[in-house]
Amino acid sequence: MKRSTHALPQDRELCACTTLRGLARRATAIYDDVLEPVGLKQTQYSVLARLDRLVHCSLGELAKACDLDITSLSRGLRPLIANGLVKSGRGKDDRTKRYELTGQGKQVLRKAFALWKKAQSRVHEVIAPEHIRALASLSGILKGAYLG
Repeated sequence: MKRSTHALPQDRELCACTTLRGLARRATAIYDDVLEPVGLKQTQYSVLARLDRLVHCSLGELAKACDLDITSLSRGLRPLIANGLVKSGRGKDDRTKRYELTGQGKQVLRKAFALWKKAQSRVHEVIAPEHIRALASLSGILKGAYLG
């Protein structure tokens, strides 16, 4: 009898993480493609949109609002600052900085929002809004359940 050389059984369950990451990559590609005329990626649009709501905030506040770690957010902010869309200023003391959109950043965000709505519609053609809301709910549940 020939023995299997596979490390895992054939009937293993579908990996939720791999499936969700694939879905996220495909959705991100749609948004990135649609936002390309204004020179933004979906991740950058998301940061600008959050910053528009928070106005003058610290890196930590923005990271929490974007659900990003500070290192990733800092890396993502560099091109937005270099392109004149975001500015940083002194915080409550010399150790902290506050971030806000520039006038140019607000203009780009307004143009990007119109494009973002097109991407949102494209995604909603395939994934119903109620399914998106269910995924958002699950995200909150997973975040609360993760203790590691």
